[in-house]
Amino acid sequence: MHLNQNVTQSQIQTLKQLLSPKMIQMLGTFSLSYSDLVDQISEAAQENVFVEVSQNDELFSMYGTKGSSSGSDFDFTDSVSQGTSLIGFIHDQIDLQHLGEKDTQILTYLADHLDSRGFLENYVELKVEISEHFGIQERKVHDMLKILQTFEPDGVGARSLKECLLIQVKHYDFDNQYLQELLTELIKDYLNDFENIDITTIADKMDIEPEGVEGLIAFIRNNLNPNPGIGYSSTQLNQHIVPSFEVHLENGVIKIVNLEERHGVKITISEKYTQLIEDPNTDAETKAFLKQKLQAAQTLKDNLENRHKNLDSLIHYVVHKQTAFVHPGLLFLEPLLQKDIAQHLAISPSTVSRIVSSKYVRTPHGTFPIKALCPRSHFGKTSERLKLIVSELSEKHPTLSDEKLRKLLQHEFGLPIARRTVAKYRALSGVESSYNRS
Repeated sequence: MHLNQNVTQSQIQTLKQLLSPKMIQMLGTFSLSYSDLVDQISEAAQENVFVEVSQNDELFSMYGTKGSSSGSDFDFTDSVSQGTSLIGFIHDQIDLQHLGEKDTQILTYLADHLDSRGFLENYVELKVEISEHFGIQERKVHDMLKILQTFEPDGVGARSLKECLLIQVKHYDFDNQYLQELLTELIKDYLNDFENIDITTIADKMDIEPEGVEGLIAFIRNNLNPNPGIGYSSTQLNQHIVPSFEVHLENGVIKIVNLEERHGVKITISEKYTQLIEDPNTDAETKAFLKQKLQAAQTLKDNLENRHKNLDSLIHYVVHKQTAFVHPGLLFLEPLLQKDIAQHLAISPSTVSRIVSSKYVRTPHGTFPIKALCPRSHFGKTSERLKLIVSELSEKHPTLSDEKLRKLLQHEFGLPIARRTVAKYRALSGVESSYNRS
């Protein structure tokens, strides 16, 4: 790709803005979990004389080093970790694909061979095995793989780290297509060794400035996940899980508390060193150094303020949409697409995705990733609501088979779900088949 031939001047300027150190740092600050944010500020305070901690972190002492709260009715580590395993999560998505029976079996076979990261590193051998087992051509297996790679979490079903990152770039929903093209080219053609990257050579081959390559690599490191399965593995319990928000009922009214803003770490700019810049006795070299540090400190402070502002807007929007959940519980979650949140807040869907994946909210029903309060829509319902509807219909009509229940769901609720999905949700609800119920 030749920069001077394929893009306009405005595109070049947009790229420079997107890949500027300030923009990269801001995106990085947004995407950090609270525990990682504390680490970032601690490191900045040690390296930059202008960064002064005006309020020490109180959240870890309030909620424990691993997210469990001392003297509380909730164990946050347990409530977060009780979710579905990676394989189980993939199975749930398979059930909603409305594929034929054999295609469903092939897709399930692939999913069952995902490793803890969500990769299929043994795909070459597995493809032959599946082809022989089901008596199909290997091209059919590849078609099913492509379906698997559209599932959440982004990057699942990849056969290598490179493919994992390419899948995420494809699904990232960029506001700037040129940035997406550059990232794709960089990952696909030049990042063979992620530890030893020759910036100069890559810049020459891509016909862009070395600073541009550095920005692209920083973007990859700050915004893409080389381990998409980590959120579903047992190692999650070793991570710090601290809620950024608390949602509770006070006399029947929903109250939202920004815990980061109230109890989290805060910084100020050092007046002592700011005055040193203004001091006529300070030599030019020292002033230049101090001005650079001051700018970095101010950027960090601005990023923290923007983080609080955007997170506050996001959680208020989500809770407003999920009022029913706050009162009765999980069964009453409404489908809430991240692109709708992005449109309401006038930020990119990719920014929303990063925020909701790494932040937690404490509710009357336990502590959850904010992403858990943004479930996908399955014919206008969440998967939990579908399960409840199937359960209630099964008990109301004990003589109806799963196939007849499927027709009833389509006729009365407009839900064209497959018979096997009815059977699964019925079984998950503890309701026996019509043969045993009648």
